Amino acid sequence: MKKTVGLIILICAYGAMYMAGQDKLPVPGNPSSWVNDYAGVFSTAERQQLEEKLNRFEVNTSTQIFVVTVADNGGYTASDLAPRIGELWGVGQKGKDNGMIVLMDMAEKEVLISTGYGIEEYIPDAIASRIVRNEILPRFREGDFYAGLSDGIDVMTSLLEGAYTPDEYLQQSEGSVLGGIISMFIIIMVIMAIFGGNRRRSVGMGSSNLPLW
Repeated sequence: MKKTVGLIILICAYGAMYMAGQDKLPVPGNPSSWVNDYAGVFSTAERQQLEEKLNRFEVNTSTQIFVVTVADNGGYTASDLAPRIGELWGVGQKGKDNGMIVLMDMAEKEVLISTGYGIEEYIPDAIASRIVRNEILPRFREGDFYAGLSDGIDVMTSLLEGAYTPDEYLQQSEGSVLGGIISMFIIIMVIMAIFGGNRRRSVGMGSSNLPLW
């Protein structure tokens, strides 16, 4: 009897500790919508357009994509916070684990895509990182958070719908990166040719005011 009571007390203590840990997350216990803009990043119109896109996708495929923006990460790294939010909210259909969290940590200027096990074959970690790097961050650096996120969601939904495979996306994105490098090299060579002809002129490099995404 004493052992049973002791076990119950121990289970309750662990349960209390677990709930206390969940309470520390910098988000409510349940999502308010598909786009949970706690950092106030998007306008009402932008949020509504994203909501419609994500809701339509869930209706057509049953896969859930939640967007979360936070101004205070509560001391969590993005890689730790995103899956914790997904677990807290129960993202994805029961038994399918087909949910995703797109976390925008505005304090650390980080973006992370966290996928459930049920859709990892369509968007593995390497592909998720490539989407952030190639589709989302370039627009974020321009200050257009809505366009960057919308572009990233379009790629994710296309992958999940089978419009193209992860390997095909990698080939496409690698081709665009190579083209960008070649274009940049050509621009640098042109600049060197223009200013190299007049050695008396000096060209200074100013500091960039782009956000450090």
